[in-house]
Amino acid sequence: MKRVLLYFLSMLMLIQSFWGLVMISAFYINRDYIAQYLCENRNAPQLHCQGTCVLMKKMKKAREDEKKNIENKIKEAQAFVLTSSPIVTMPTILIDRREKTNFDRRHSPYAFRPIDRILRPPIC
Repeated sequence: MKRVLLYFLSMLMLIQSFWGLVMISAFYINRDYIAQYLCENRNAPQLHCQGTCVLMKKMKKAREDEKKNIENKIKEAQAFVLTSSPIVTMPTILIDRREKTNFDRRHSPYAFRPIDRILRPPIC
C-alpha cells in the first residue's frame, strides 16, 4: 500500500513539475481540433495561427496562476514566521538571583575533615 502511494505521489510531483510540457504535448495531440473550433483566428487562414493563440493564452494563464500561488505561499510563510504567540505556554518560575547555588567543587564551602568521621579507629 505504501509503495502504491509512493508511486502515485511521485507521479503527481512529476506531472506538476513538467506541467508546461504536458500542456504543449496535449496541444500538439489536439491541434486539429483546437485550430478548427477554439482558435480565435480560425476565420482568417492567411495568419497560419493553427491554434497557437490558444496555447499561448493557456501558458500565460498558467504562469500567472503559478506566480499567484508562489506569492500566496510566501505571504503565508511570512505570516507564520512573524507570529510570535507561543503554542504552549509554560508557567514562569521566579528565581531569586541573590541566592546562588554553587555546584562547583572548587569553590564549595564543603571541606573533608578526617576528624569528623563517624567510623574511625579508637584513639589511643
